Amino acid sequence: MTRPMPASRPLLSGPPAAPVQRQIMAADGTALAVFDFPALDPVALAPPLFCLHGISRNSRDFTEFCESVQGLGLRAIAMDVRGRGQSAFARDPESYTLFHYAADVVQVLDALEIPRAVFVGTSMGGLITMILALSASERIAGAVLNDVGPEFTAGALARILRNLAARPQLGSWAEAADHARRINGLAFPAQDQPGHEAFWAEFARRICREEADGTIRLDYDPAISEAALKLLEQDAAKAADSAVTGPGSGMWPAFDALARDGKPLMLVRGAISDFLTPDLADAISARAPQLRRVEVSGTGHAPFLTEEDVWPEIVDFLAEIL
Repeated sequence: MTRPMPASRPLLSGPPAAPVQRQIMAADGTALAVFDFPALDPVALAPPLFCLHGISRNSRDFTEFCESVQGLGLRAIAMDVRGRGQSAFARDPESYTLFHYAADVVQVLDALEIPRAVFVGTSMGGLITMILALSASERIAGAVLNDVGPEFTAGALARILRNLAARPQLGSWAEAADHARRINGLAFPAQDQPGHEAFWAEFARRICREEADGTIRLDYDPAISEAALKLLEQDAAKAADSAVTGPGSGMWPAFDALARDGKPLMLVRGAISDFLTPDLADAISARAPQLRRVEVSGTGHAPFLTEEDVWPEIVDFLAEIL
């Protein structure tokens, strides 16, 4: 039995249903891990939400978000992009590109027989969504771009690439939590204070994994770090003289393809983010009058999307388009 989409956040009718982990093969044979969260009390004919994480992250960033989506009566899917989380490392490191990632998404949609989805993309996940719009816009029912736009500042890009290229030796989960705090404390200043150790311990579990021998490592292919370091070195001189640089700086055509024909869009910005600046958010809004904007107070790059500032806005956005 199905029901109409609610206009406000409902109470869960029961505990979240555990996701089904699926393995889907990319066109080049790379095994992709996909976590399929079934809807509770499903909404009639509603497309699922398809969640895509940032460059060094994985689907665990979306666990709480997907559980909340289940309570709306919607199916949610969180994918580990190749080389991250439970997905296999790419056989060819040259395939760590936005175009390969977008092709992987289409492969997953086809395998799951999903004609259209609402995409939720954090940072790199938003860029993948824009690239997807260039070749398969009809697969996108709407999109939430989380702290990302078609360009970004050189300084923010350099910081992210530096963090990505670092491969710290982590001897314990306590050291992993310290590392998580060191590279993300500026984005979450309220938690970068004494007494918030539990926040960073949980954060470490999102971004790291424990191997069978007990060692702890960042949960992505080291080859991604090597590619990032090369990009940082190549762009260093240009970044010093330019406001924007990197793969996002030439993505306005991809964003325009995403926004074409009034496609429903939401732009989420961390209020203290240096990655999606207020000026860039204004420029994005000017290109897409239908776009809904929301800021998450006291947060940098990037919000979790379950914060009180943004979750009710996402619920309303979904109620309007589904």
